[in-house]
Amino acid sequence: MLLEARDVSATANGRRLVNGVSLSVAAGDRLAIIGPNGAGKTTLLRMLCGALQPSTGEVLLSGRRLDRITPAERALNMAVVGQTDQPDPRLALIDYVELGRVPHAGMRRLREDRDIVVVALRRTGLLPLLGRSIGSLSGGERQRAQLARAIAQEPKILFLDEPTNHLDPRARGELLELVAGFGMSVVAVLHDLALVAPFATRVAVMNEARLHALAPPREALTEKLIRDVFGIDVFRLRHPTEDRELTVFDVPAPPRHPEPTFHAPKEPCLVKRLALSFVLSLFTSATFAFPVTVDSCGKKLTFAAPPKRAVIHDLNMAEMAFALKLQPSIVGLTGITGWYKVGPEFKAEQGSIPELAPKYPTLENLVAVEPDFFFAGWYYGMKPGGEVTPDTLAPHGIKTLVLTESCVHLDKNRPAASMDLLYGDVEKLGKIFGKEAEADKLVSGWKAQLAAITAKVGSAKGTRVFLYDSGEDKPFTAGKFAIPSAMITAAGGDNVMADMETSWGTTDWETVAARNPQFLILLDYQDGGGYRKLLEFLKAHPAMKETDAVKNERFVALRYAELTPGPANIEAIGKIAKAMHPEAF
Repeated sequence: MLLEARDVSATANGRRLVNGVSLSVAAGDRLAIIGPNGAGKTTLLRMLCGALQPSTGEVLLSGRRLDRITPAERALNMAVVGQTDQPDPRLALIDYVELGRVPHAGMRRLREDRDIVVVALRRTGLLPLLGRSIGSLSGGERQRAQLARAIAQEPKILFLDEPTNHLDPRARGELLELVAGFGMSVVAVLHDLALVAPFATRVAVMNEARLHALAPPREALTEKLIRDVFGIDVFRLRHPTEDRELTVFDVPAPPRHPEPTFHAPKEPCLVKRLALSFVLSLFTSATFAFPVTVDSCGKKLTFAAPPKRAVIHDLNMAEMAFALKLQPSIVGLTGITGWYKVGPEFKAEQGSIPELAPKYPTLENLVAVEPDFFFAGWYYGMKPGGEVTPDTLAPHGIKTLVLTESCVHLDKNRPAASMDLLYGDVEKLGKIFGKEAEADKLVSGWKAQLAAITAKVGSAKGTRVFLYDSGEDKPFTAGKFAIPSAMITAAGGDNVMADMETSWGTTDWETVAARNPQFLILLDYQDGGGYRKLLEFLKAHPAMKETDAVKNERFVALRYAELTPGPANIEAIGKIAKAMHPEAF
């Protein structure tokens, strides 16, 4: 067991703050400590991380008493993000995060420390803010900076004391989703009950200094317990349009006076206006094809007419829309400049279309421009359970087409990646916007280009290929359901990580090295060192430097838009094939 508390208690001024609590945390557990104010949550957390000595009982870390482990050794195993952490606002962000390396002083070279810090900044989405000071960051960014420092510490267990305090609702969910993605053990004190079930694997409910319950969220957050401990009601309702459950927390209130009845004013001309609009619309050729229905991750999406106020997320999806000349119907883009450098060609296609948010959009960002359509994907602008999803947009009259490659995040029974991920989404866009002929022409042209490439490659197939996106401790790469697997196959290669049951994810260097890739695809984020820093890292890695691809420096560098579903995929396949099989071109 990684962490264990045995009958721990804490007393202050004769008052028992925590009374006889026993619990354990295994590797990979995410334990949420909840309870009303004054229940002993923070006191318990402080005893678990060693900041407070229990009055009675003991805390064990990997079987050893925590009070007998030196602070220096604890710091190698534990990281704490507290409520009152106030870093010097004059500190540079990278210098603050680098403080997480202090416990490892003398154990690593400076360059390795800096690489770990860069990974921490990337994982928390702060790498673009590298040159900023702590004082210039927003509240949410400062909270992520504290997480980055904790990640850079490389702990086995992370302690968080009310990490979502002072954050807006969207940022709270995103922060905990980010933490859950770290894969490490976490103990967190949480106040917002709505965040507990999506985040925690187990819940410790504190009440009046005692451990009231310790169980998985579904078992811990019962109607009776919530009423007894918090004095509020919890309702579990069926979602009106999806086969899932909604949990609603409600504070009982006294009966209110009936609300006045609202009667909509009569508009005698409304029917005439609608009829006139309909007659006029018949003169546009696209209208004759409507209504149309397309599939969006297994759900039917029906359009009575082409969208007129679309918002498109991310570089690759924007390029799909631009390929179909949908600019007149687009009122905004999201998720472009916060992640990538765009070239003059993209800027020319974008024209006067505004960017509503540089990274993930908020619900407010989207609703403000009154869109009727949103094209995005899971982890391409939307996160399951987040603020912006098809379900949260629907009440605002916004229909969402989900990028097909991303459907695997909610449906594990998807087929392995093929180029249909690109073709199908472009055909759907064409159908939705009344441009089926244009979409068919694009897809036919791409298929012809691809056929010409595969004809040149001929029988020269089976080259072992590894795609390296990022990550030093563990490489982030493309798996079975990501479009690069299909692109590699089309170029005459085999993705060595095609058996990863995900689209994009992490693996370990030992597995990659054991499969001895012969060719590399390096993702060029165009962020200073670009792909060169990836190559230099591989050449220095003790296992990877012995692989054929690294020894022979056989690689091609590709941009983000070339490796995510979009029009750039076809030319990228040609680049891969030409670099992998130069004799065929």
